[in-house]
Amino acid sequence: MALRDIHLSTLITTTALIAVVFGAFSLLLIEESRLQNDYLNERRAQINHNLTSETQRLRNVVETLRRDTLFLSNTPPITGIVRASQNGGIDPRENNSNAVWKKRLQEILGAFIQAHPEYYNIRYIGVANGGRELVEVRMGNKGKAEVTPDAGLQSKAEQEYFKLSMELSAGQVALSRFFLDHEQEPVVFPQHPALRAVVPVFDGQGKHFGLLVTHMDMSRVLTSATQEMPFGARTYIANMNGIYLMHPDVTRVFETSQGGIMADFPVTSILYGENAKDELSLQEYSVGKTQQYLAAKRIHFDSAQPARFLVLAYGLPADLIETGITAIPTQHIISGLLLTLLVAGFVFFVLRRMFAPLDQLTAVANAIAGGNYAFKLPPKTGGQIGLLVSAIDSMLSRLLQREQDVLQLNTNLEDRVEQRTDELTVINARLREEIDKRTEAEEALQHENNFRKSLIESLPGIFYMFDTAGRFLMWNRNFWV
Repeated sequence: MALRDIHLSTLITTTALIAVVFGAFSLLLIEESRLQNDYLNERRAQINHNLTSETQRLRNVVETLRRDTLFLSNTPPITGIVRASQNGGIDPRENNSNAVWKKRLQEILGAFIQAHPEYYNIRYIGVANGGRELVEVRMGNKGKAEVTPDAGLQSKAEQEYFKLSMELSAGQVALSRFFLDHEQEPVVFPQHPALRAVVPVFDGQGKHFGLLVTHMDMSRVLTSATQEMPFGARTYIANMNGIYLMHPDVTRVFETSQGGIMADFPVTSILYGENAKDELSLQEYSVGKTQQYLAAKRIHFDSAQPARFLVLAYGLPADLIETGITAIPTQHIISGLLLTLLVAGFVFFVLRRMFAPLDQLTAVANAIAGGNYAFKLPPKTGGQIGLLVSAIDSMLSRLLQREQDVLQLNTNLEDRVEQRTDELTVINARLREEIDKRTEAEEALQHENNFRKSLIESLPGIFYMFDTAGRFLMWNRNFWV
């Protein structure tokens, strides 16, 4: 069936239905896109909040480590041991022996570690005797502070932080890089990222006497970065070289053979090197055949050395994003489709009623075209269809009148043709009679001429005849002899 053969009401209804369905699906896609953008914006805001919170948290922890280390270096036993060591083992100010001051320092450090379990080791090291430890207190395996006996104290002169302390001035605290502490004996597994603070200790003459070293377990601080994130989100923390300090796979922590965070997520390379950015907003990227979202930020944790930083990154699998998006309920979609069909049916019914007179007018036009004027026009109504009915009725009246006039003209023409035919018949008869008479006269004249010629030719002598002008009219052949 050709498109032009379809009823106009059906065509309009079908077109409207297609438009409504197309519009509904378009709105559905737009709404899904809006919901996805809203969810991504929520996740982006949450991640930005987490990044800011963790940056501030880490800065606070590092600043606390700095203050605590400086505070412990200013406790009385520290300076008491200095005075006692330089006066034959007796402090001339307090009259305490070196052993008494060490005992008090062990008690202070033990109580401090017990109250702050994140500090798992504190050492007071002297410059003399090859950098031998004077006091060491550490967190034991049973969760209690333990004092290292004198026989277990070691020389630390070859350690990097010992050499670094020689370059520090009074009251200056130096922080190490994040590291795995292999110095602790026995080595505890699994190992955790640690941060070391070092502060120098000077005697009364301003000479280096020793250094106080505190070790903080940073695993709890770094693990807090995973809080408030949806289940399935992945947290990554890397140092200035891109080496992982935290990874969902613990075997990747401080592992260098696989290239670190820049090898896993090349997009994070913008956070390293010259002209590096401080933040990478949440964006989609491909990892092999899978899609993920990643956001990252540089955390400048050391106020004394602003150039030092960590990179905190959050990864969200694409399927996590999809499951988190609020989907349009299926029942709402079905209800919308049913409502669309109901509206389409109602529109189809109304259009059929509206276009029913038009269908009748189409039948009337076909009847007129076939020469059949026996039909019934639709009742006259308002609107354009009513005007069309009136116009067709007027056109039909004029057409019938014109046909009557044509029939009358045809009848008169036939009468006139018949009358004229009769007249022509009479005239033809008269002409035929006249022609016959003329033919007879011509034959008589010809006969007379032939007789006259025969008579003249039969005369024995010369015969000729001429007119008054002297022109010969007749002669016989004897005239030529």
